[in-house]
Amino acid sequence: MSPILRRAGTAFGAYLVGLGVNSDTTTTIVAGLTALAGVALDLILSHLNRKG
Repeated sequence: MSPILRRAGTAFGAYLVGLGVNSDTTTTIVAGLTALAGVALDLILSHLNRKG
């Protein structure tokens, strides 16, 4: 799952840079969103594990 998140983050970062967002800001945004997606996935899997 991690490689998919990284590729999506790279694509989103390239889009932001294309819009004119500073490269350092883009890196921070992409890192934050990737971490958020990872935590969300962990919470969802934990919830499903408890239900099952």
